[in-house]
Amino acid sequence: MPESRAEAREGSSRAGRLAARVRVMLGLRRTFTVDGVRYTERSTEPLRRSLSRKGAGLKEYDAVFTDGVKLRLHCTPARVYADLSGAALLPRYRMVEDLLSPGMRVLEVSCGTGYGAAWLLERVGPSGAVVALDRDRESVKYAQRRYSGANAAFELGGVETLYGELAGGFDAVLAMRGLDSQSGLEATLRELWRVVSPGGWLLVAEPIEATVEGAESLETVLRRVTSEPSARPEASAEGEAAGPVNPSESALISKMDDPGQRPLWLAMKASA
Repeated sequence: MPESRAEAREGSSRAGRLAARVRVMLGLRRTFTVDGVRYTERSTEPLRRSLSRKGAGLKEYDAVFTDGVKLRLHCTPARVYADLSGAALLPRYRMVEDLLSPGMRVLEVSCGTGYGAAWLLERVGPSGAVVALDRDRESVKYAQRRYSGANAAFELGGVETLYGELAGGFDAVLAMRGLDSQSGLEATLRELWRVVSPGGWLLVAEPIEATVEGAESLETVLRRVTSEPSARPEASAEGEAAGPVNPSESALISKMDDPGQRPLWLAMKASA
């Protein structure tokens, strides 16, 4: 009888595990290339084992980019490189694919190593732009090399880097990995909501802290922030004066469940 797909996958998996054990026994370090970037292991222990409870929690690689620049990468459970371990969060980005269109200006906070921002960039096209922020220096340096583009900006920092940004500067704001809330959850949400343009939207993953007993839920804080009167973007070229937005028309909030993951909250800002 012909081999089933499941049997074929299991056979391939067994062969992969055997090859990994042989490399470990022989002390061989794997080198491979993805989109012109060459990666070389600095240890023979498989990545999955390194990041497991039985492993060191860290695996290092040397990366060489097409322009010859070299970076030492430190893979951890929190610092995920799509070329090395897969783009685990991409299904969450695809949940809002229908809300993205060419020409949009998009902000991502806590962007990690940048693969999600790269996916967003493909959706907004050359007429759009993506600004991605993260506090991890290694992740930002990698993203700047791996996903560079004329309309992509990867910057080191958090929500405080937005303080000089005009109100309503982005058509969409995403925080797929949760919020970097060093300034506090409410203050962070308020600043992100401020830079969403009329007719735009904010997407935020439920923070882990929301499970702590007594902590306010993201939904509670988000509804409070989006119901507050906020200033419209600066006066337009036609001379329309800036002014407060009617809070009753401020936002439509909905929950997006993702099995096995923290839920996402989507806030749609009313058009001007």
